[in-house]
Amino acid sequence: MPPEGWAGRLTAIVVAGLTAVIALTSSNVRPGRVRLAALAALVAIVAAALANAVSSNGLLGAAFIIDALLLTVAAVTILRRVVLAAQVDFQTILGAISVFTLLACCSRTCSWRSDACTAARCSPVSRTRPLGTTCSSATRR
Repeated sequence: MPPEGWAGRLTAIVVAGLTAVIALTSSNVRPGRVRLAALAALVAIVAAALANAVSSNGLLGAAFIIDALLLTVAAVTILRRVVLAAQVDFQTILGAISVFTLLACCSRTCSWRSDACTAARCSPVSRTRPLGTTCSSATRR
């Protein structure tokens, strides 16, 4: 799923939020905490949609940060269950694999945010960064 364009970024935010909520639900987290995570995911989705409407990289960044935090909490929750398991079985191994997958999703979410920051700092209009240094050809959009 490419992160280019608002549709790709919004899709990434929706998928990351749903992944975190499903991971918390399957880890038998208390329903109140799952609802809180679902609310945070919804806030991230609304922030991303608003970012498109008002052309705000700050709102988009907030949405990515919320999703990154949700994915991190989900990974830590699953990892805790894996480490505290009385015996290693197929479900424990799947839990360990899912932690690595969630951390990879979190890492990718953070790198998409970094790409958005680079695009905002080196806009085609100004071609300069806020500190006055010239953007390299690799960061020009």
